[in-house]
Amino acid sequence: MSEGGAQRQLSILVNFLSDQGWSITVLIFDDGSSPSFYKLRLSVQLIPLSIMRHQKGFLRSLTIPFLRPWILRKAILKNKPDVVIPFLDLTNILTVLSTIGLAIPVIAAERTHPKYHQMGKLWGGLRNWAYRRASCVVVQTEISLSFFSPEIQRRSRVIPNPVIALENCNIDSPTTTFKDTKTLIAIGRLSKEKGFDLLLMAFVKVVNSCPDWKLVI
Repeated sequence: MSEGGAQRQLSILVNFLSDQGWSITVLIFDDGSSPSFYKLRLSVQLIPLSIMRHQKGFLRSLTIPFLRPWILRKAILKNKPDVVIPFLDLTNILTVLSTIGLAIPVIAAERTHPKYHQMGKLWGGLRNWAYRRASCVVVQTEISLSFFSPEIQRRSRVIPNPVIALENCNIDSPTTTFKDTKTLIAIGRLSKEKGFDLLLMAFVKVVNSCPDWKLVI
């Protein structure tokens, strides 16, 4: 249940838990017509719910926002999980709402710094409501944790993103070849929470003492 860069972190978590012997089911919001970009273990079950905001047909586009909690709740009940781990703030809210009264633990994974990802008063209030009712909230940094109320902080854990080492990985692009250079590659959308401004300032401080290194964004 994620989009953008969080998909990578979700795939790492899913594959790791599968390797540990967990039975893993991933509920995705699209219709399943496009294959997963990141490779998942064969033991991982992928179930498309087709509850994205944009749907074919006027009537379905109009009604799907109201049906989403019911469809997700039905899928969760059918799969009888020991724990549910949603990714991203809106999905976290929807999942907590969909599991009211089910006595199923929900671990809400907050993947951005909420200070730089404002949701407005309504959704921000719903997020606080949902996080107070989640069994646990996982954030990536202590700074992100400090954004929330003491009540939410007490039921939260800080777990940074993992780094997976790639062996025998050859990286080439049409404009740049990295074979004979030391290269730092940064990937992400150009928005404040990604911190490219901090990266550039940090690289300026070290580039003169490391002239053989190159930064590619």
